[in-house]
Amino acid sequence: MPPRQPTKGQNRGGKTTNKNFDWIASVSRSGGDDGEGDSLKNYDTQEKYKAWIDQKACNQDELPPEKRQGIQEDLLRLLRKLREGVMASGREDSFATDVTVYEMSLFLAAAYGKTDQVTAVATHLLPTETIHSAASPTWKRPPPREFVILLILLHHIVIGLRSSASLRWVVLAISSPLLTSKVCRNNLDWLKNIILSLRAHNYQSFWKIASEDHIATVARASSPSGTPSQRELAAIHGELHKIRQYVQGTAWCVIRIAYREESEKWLSNTLRLGPLASTWLSERQRLCEASPTDGKTSRWTIYKPKA
Repeated sequence: MPPRQPTKGQNRGGKTTNKNFDWIASVSRSGGDDGEGDSLKNYDTQEKYKAWIDQKACNQDELPPEKRQGIQEDLLRLLRKLREGVMASGREDSFATDVTVYEMSLFLAAAYGKTDQVTAVATHLLPTETIHSAASPTWKRPPPREFVILLILLHHIVIGLRSSASLRWVVLAISSPLLTSKVCRNNLDWLKNIILSLRAHNYQSFWKIASEDHIATVARASSPSGTPSQRELAAIHGELHKIRQYVQGTAWCVIRIAYREESEKWLSNTLRLGPLASTWLSERQRLCEASPTDGKTSRWTIYKPKA
């Protein structure tokens, strides 16, 4: 599709430098006649703004975890502002049709664990009604690439943990010819096995298919180059982290009912706590769900849930 030229209104924003990108007005909140609200309708400004956000995202990766939270929230806010500008400009060239802005939003929101924002972006990239029109031979817009589809399906499994309707949508999507032609069979089987293990409460099976080796294999298979980017890997790990938290919480409820005392090593292995075992168990102690036996953290006394 040939690129559309900006209209006169889309160029009203004039020059915008990186120095004042922090203060650029969003389209929806602009006002007055000074034209400042039209800056993000300008194609050149959109591209520079995205590159600026991309650099900020790379820079925050080098910071310690405790300093990232505020910056991550700000990055997602800036991306929402950019998406709004792209939509308001009616842009249909490669910058928009290749959905690079939306992919970046999807990956960062998933990596940062912002479930609601992942849902909002995923709805644009792969509308849920698309699956119900599976008989149609064409997409209304260029289809997302395989990794994006895989990530969105995995995200629907995450929200399906609290919404059976969303989980049913994933089951339907996995069997839809519209998507099976875009995602390799092994990766579809991987998603199916995750759903089956969760439905059967077979958490040992889940831990196996959610291992680092499986994730790496899935990511490579869905990447055109065979080498997924760090941002893609962070996104898929972010979604799986949500499922892991759910599995740990559910398994812990069972343990509290069935066991009275266990070693920290056994609890760590069963719940796959890894190097965070001490921190996780300390939080259980704070919640009065367990406490070190005789003051020694090598064994833990486990308290039943209150009726």
